[in-house]
Parts: sequence; C-alpha cells; structure tokens
Amino acid sequence: MSPPALAWWNMTDRRYYFDFIKTVVSRYVNYSNFLGVLIDYGWLDDDWGPGVGGLPTGYAKSDVAMFRLYLNRTYGGNITALNLQWHTAYRSFNDVTPSLPFMGNWPYFQLFRVWSINETYSELFGTIRSIIGPDRILLFYWGGSIDDIYGLQMPELYFQLARKYNVTIVLDDADHTKFAIFFSNLASVYGVHLMMEWTPVPSTSAYYGRYVSHIMLGYPWLMGGDYYVFIRSLSWFWPTTQLNAMAAEVYRLINGSRPKTSVAVLYVTMYGETYNQWKHLEDETYLISTGLVKVGDEYAYYPYNIVTADELELGLVNLSRYRYLILMVPESYIPSGVMSIINKWRGSGGVLIPYDSSWLTTGLGTVLPNIEEPVLTTNASVEVFPIVNANSAYISFNDYGNPINALHVNVNLTALGLPNGTYAIINLNGGDLLNITSDGMASFNLGFYYTQGAVLVGVIPIKPMHLLVNLTSIKATYGYNGGVFKVSLSGMLIPRLSGCSALALMHTNLTEFGAPFTSDGLVYESIGAGEARIKDGYFTVNLTLPLYQLMFNSYTLVLNLYTMCNGLIVSGESYQLSVNLTFAMSTYGSVPSVTGVGVTSMAPIFTVSPPSTTTTVSTTTTTVTSTITLITTMVKVSTLTITLTSTVARYVLTKQTTAALIIGVIVLVIVLVIILGNVFRRRPDLPQP
Repeated sequence: MSPPALAWWNMTDRRYYFDFIKTVVSRYVNYSNFLGVLIDYGWLDDDWGPGVGGLPTGYAKSDVAMFRLYLNRTYGGNITALNLQWHTAYRSFNDVTPSLPFMGNWPYFQLFRVWSINETYSELFGTIRSIIGPDRILLFYWGGSIDDIYGLQMPELYFQLARKYNVTIVLDDADHTKFAIFFSNLASVYGVHLMMEWTPVPSTSAYYGRYVSHIMLGYPWLMGGDYYVFIRSLSWFWPTTQLNAMAAEVYRLINGSRPKTSVAVLYVTMYGETYNQWKHLEDETYLISTGLVKVGDEYAYYPYNIVTADELELGLVNLSRYRYLILMVPESYIPSGVMSIINKWRGSGGVLIPYDSSWLTTGLGTVLPNIEEPVLTTNASVEVFPIVNANSAYISFNDYGNPINALHVNVNLTALGLPNGTYAIINLNGGDLLNITSDGMASFNLGFYYTQGAVLVGVIPIKPMHLLVNLTSIKATYGYNGGVFKVSLSGMLIPRLSGCSALALMHTNLTEFGAPFTSDGLVYESIGAGEARIKDGYFTVNLTLPLYQLMFNSYTLVLNLYTMCNGLIVSGESYQLSVNLTFAMSTYGSVPSVTGVGVTSMAPIFTVSPPSTTTTVSTTTTTVTSTITLITTMVKVSTLTITLTSTVARYVLTKQTTAALIIGVIVLVIVLVIILGNVFRRRPDLPQP
C-alpha cells in the first residue's frame, strides 16, 4: 500500500504561497478600512491533512527529504549518535525513511512534524507581522479537533506561537464544551486573546444555548464572539442573526475571570509514540467536565483549572497556587522533567491524585466533591460557568437545548470570593430582578425561555439611594430587512449625579395564547442591553433588539433601568413600554414601521425607606415643612426596603419639563424664605434669623 503523497515541504509551492500572502497583505495594508488578517490553517480543518487511505500525510518526497535534513541538523551530522538513541544501524541520514504510525521511528517522525508546524507558522506569522505591524489584528482560525494524532491538531502548539506573534485564536468549535473549557484555560495561561465562533446548522439548534453560554469562557482574554450563517431559508436566517445580536449586546457589558480554585488537573500533550498513548490523549479530552456533578439529589459546580505539561516546563504555571493536582493520564506517561516539578511541589505539601481508569465512565465527579467546596448547586443538570470581577459575579446557564421551566439555584457568594455586602441577583437577559441577598448565599429560580436555552445572571452589589429618574425621551426605529429594532433612551437623574452609568436591559413580552411565542421549536424572545455614562445628571442609552417578529401587532417591551455608581447599583426601575406600529406592503409582504413608543407603567425594582428625622414645626408653616421634607427624601441615602410588586406610574418628562420643575422648586423655596423673613420681622416675639 502506497502512503499518501500530499506534500508539506514542497519548496516551490511554499515560495509561491508565501509570496502570494506577502503580495495580498501588502496591497491592502494601507487601506483605511483594513482591520487585520485572518489565517486558516493546513488543509482547511486539518493541519497535516487530509490523509489518504486512513494514513497521515508527510510521506511525499519533499517531506522525506526535509525529515532527513532535520535529523542531520538535530544530531549535528553524526549518524552514530542517532543510531545509539534509536537502536538502529543506518549508514547515513539519507538511509532514514519515516515509519508508519506506531512503528519504528514514528515517535521521531512525529517530533519532525511538530517542528514543521512551528517552522511554517513562525514564517507565516512573522511575515504578516512584518507588514501589518505589531498591533493590528491577526486571527488564527481553529476548526479542528484535539485528539487527531495524524493531523497533529494540538491546540497548545498554536497558543505558543500566538503568544510569540500576538495572534488571536478563533475557536470555531465554541459550541463544544470541552474545547471551550480547554481553550479558555490555554488563553488565560498564555495571555492570548480568544474569539468564540461557531457555524450553526438547523440540525444543531440545541447548541444555541451552549454557544451563548460558552462565550463566558473567553474571559478575561475574550476579544469577541461571532459565527457564520448557512442561509438555508428565511425562517432559519432570522433566529440565527437574533442570537448573535443578543449575545453581543449582553456580553459586552461584563468582564472578569474564572473563580479561584485550589484544584488543577494535568493535561499532557502527546504525539502518539504508541497506540496506548494516543488513546490516553483522547481520554484526557473526555475527562474534562462538561456540566454539574451529581451529589445526592442535587447537582454541584466545582471550579478547577487545567494546567498542561508544556506550561509547567515553560514556567508559565506555578503549582504552589494549587493544593490538589489530578492526573488525567497514568504517571508513567508524564515526561520526567514535569514529574520533577510535580514531586518538588508534593514535597511542599501538594496533594497528588493519581489517574483512575474508572473516571472514564464516572467522570471527575467521584473526585471533586471530596476535595473542594461547590460554589453553586441546582436541582437539575445544566451547564454552568461563573466569572468574578472585583465585587461582582456573572454566571451563565444553558440547558442543553432541553427547556427547564423551574431551575432552582443556590450560589455560595463567599466561595466565589465576593466580599460581604448586599447583592442584587439580576437576570441580564432583560434585567428582571430575581432576588436580593446579604447573607453570603444567593438563591433564585430561572426559566429557560430566553435566547434558546441560555440565561446570564449578574450578582451585583447594591447600595440604594433616593433618586428620581426621569425618562426625557424614547425613540425607536425598525428595519425589517435587517430584523433590528433600535431604541434610544434619554433621561435625567435628580440629584444630578455625574461619573455614574445607566444600565438599560430590555426584553419583549411577545406571547401567543398567553405563552411565550415559539416557532420551529425555538423561543424567539429577544433581549437588548446598553450602558452609558451619566454626565451632569443626563444620559442616553442605545439598545438593539433583533426582532423579526415585530410584524405582530400586540406586544409590549419591558425596560429595566439601573443606575450604577462605583460598581454599586444605587437605583432600579422597571417600565412597561408599548410600541406603535404601522404596516405597508413591500417585497417582503406587510412590513411594519415604528411610529412611536409609549410608557404605560413604571414600578421601582427596589426602593429605600425615607430617613427617620425629628422636626419641630410651627402650625403656621406646615406646608413649608412638607416641601422641605420631600426634597430631603429625594437626595438622602437610607436603609434598604425590597419592593418587587409596586404599581407606581410615572409620566415621561421632557428635559425642558424637568428643568422647569427644578427651577419651580428653587423659586418656591426663595419665595418661602422671603415670606418667612417678613413673618420674623413682623413678630418681634420670635427669634430673629
């Protein structure tokens, strides 16, 4: 059987290819709209492929010639040194022929192929960087697997190159939980930016929630999230564009890193010296936990980090930060240099947990509950990924595409590393308040009917103060052919704070026969998010909702508006909005347009109680005292009172009206001062001011 002859080291083809890259990039680099370069790898999704007849590539004449040259350089031209190490009797390097997988010199041939990857991509990245400079975006597209020993699809090889050349890794398999977790750990250790990308198809609609939820795993090195769309029908195109817009709007508001943990698991990259080693490489990947661990009647999330043998050898990870190290392969497969590092750590009190083959069926759930405290428990199996940012936490949930209407969640805020304080638990998919807690634990319920089975929850500290928030204007536009509904909110705070921010979160109340509207088995409930700095009391927040279902006449929007200062929520209000539509015929059929948005009701999400004061009031000045108390109540900070069901309504005031009211109050106070002055002058028996 003749091995495949696709060539990696055909020097003529390589020269043409690199000249082509240099020519194209140089031609466009100075264009005003040039952003950067995206590099795909190998033969599309295979570093060293595609192979032929089930065998890997790399056996072409040019590859064999380069293999011999590589060996000559590696052994300093000394064939005797090679024979001593290989236990062979070659007369010259030209006699060496690469063996087939798992035979003869296969391990050394694999090392040559790894060297080839480093040489080729170093030249490619270096060439592009020399043209576009050190800071322009350079993306490297990863669409492969992790366990293909023939294709050498070893992500860590590329993270090492990305670290050297400032390359952003694009993970095409962001819907794949194990990949997303592994790439998240690699990005954090190597300091490499990550973009989460996925190409959805109708048959994988259940992966919607996973993609949205996995974007969380890109922090703190997340550059963005995106995916390509296969447009098979209009009904498929709309929900796809919606999902991307929703993820982009919400996730840009948050940042952070994974919770601190005392547990690490060791991942060893192997190049397949034997078949058993290759199988253990596959098994390592499958041991990465994809969900919650079942403990009794509950499911629990235990944080852990993945560290790799390469990271330890390169000095990128210090084991002293961990108490436990779990081996995902037998100790005999770990390189001796890495074991020396591990044994030194053990001598300082580290606890090594050896590999157990039973984990292949039970997962790490039989280990983690015995060595670490869970930070979160639920009553059903979901995927959960928390990140922590200073004194806030954000947690993503997805239900594997199987709707769960009543997920009960308990979160140990102390275990997450949050300081003592009062926290608002907010469903960021629209901004609804789930609970308020101040005892180090948070409990809340979730229903998975937003964003096709993914929910993002914020745990944000609050310290309410007396604020009057007036929406001065609400403007909206809608473009049917883009499925985008844009809302612009302007408002004013009293007192007129600056340096704070207004956080607006919005979702639709679209229903069909009293239930959330669905189509093709998916819930198309759109969400929007926006944030703006408050300057001199005024703010304007812009939101985008992907709403192709705006063609329906009867629905409302729920707007939840929070004011945040120094990372604390100081006020929150919920508005019911109604959208006025008109319809006109077009090539799309009856197409809606927005003629206005109105506020139908407002309710405080939480309020503060009035301050307790002791005031002696003359019977002749009762009205004056009442006015002063009202102003004091508006500006003074006081204790927290949770109010979730208020039905207070408020009109939308214009800037001019708001300003007029303020001026009116000031004038009233001045008039009252003049009146009181006259009273004192006319009553010599009263103390003079």
